[in-house]
Amino acid sequence: QELSQRLSLDAEYVEKGNSQIYPLNYQLRHERVRPHLVIIGNAAQSLHPIAAQGFNLAVRDVRDFIQMTLLHLENNNKELFSGAWMAQFSAQRQADVSKVSGFVSTLTKVFFKSSAMPIRGFLQDFALAGFELIPGAKRALSQFAMGGQKKSGRIFRERGVRGE
Repeated sequence: QELSQRLSLDAEYVEKGNSQIYPLNYQLRHERVRPHLVIIGNAAQSLHPIAAQGFNLAVRDVRDFIQMTLLHLENNNKELFSGAWMAQFSAQRQADVSKVSGFVSTLTKVFFKSSAMPIRGFLQDFALAGFELIPGAKRALSQFAMGGQKKSGRIFRERGVRGE
């Protein structure tokens, strides 16, 4: 209340309710596709929410689905969502999911699971210092977290689709 008054905010004080604890489960679907069915986003994978990588994977699932569909239609291929198409989509997404899930698993071990790693503080400091001291490390991490160097917008730009 005092903060609201000092900042001249017209905010109302709200009492804190009971806290809830929800387990963070790591889940990956081994089967992402079936005939005429594609499983994407959180239905396909559920990761620890660190660095929003589950969300990023979901966005890339949708992006790749749209790109592959448009390219398939451009080639006048009438077998859209055929077994071969589905297998290609699944393989393409699985490679990305494997890299990201390994990355998320490592981050959670280093930054959250103290009982599993007694030298956690050292590892945290070492990792964070590395990102400050190694030229290009922050940029490389950002690019990895966003899906790598893939020029994903090309197919949309060529069709006049804008992300506004």
